[in-house]
Amino acid sequence: GSLLVISNALDSSNVNDWRRPIRPAFTEAEIEAVRAWVEDGGALLLIADHMPFPGAAAGLAAAFGVTFNDGFAFDPDRVALPK
Repeated sequence: GSLLVISNALDSSNVNDWRRPIRPAFTEAEIEAVRAWVEDGGALLLIADHMPFPGAAAGLAAAFGVTFNDGFAFDPDRVALPK
């Protein structure tokens, strides 16, 4: 079978701007095309690193019953978050 690997996809508006809102990386038509391709025997490996990538890929993940959490972990003693 064939394997489609998608890693850290973003909408073009979020490529250099990770502020919210994080827009979907895929249109409904793209999600449906991938879902149908997998249903027909293809395999999908969807990779989403820390925020903003899970938010951008959430729609595609949801089409397969997977929930992505759009966040990140940090050490507050070493990293100051913007206000």
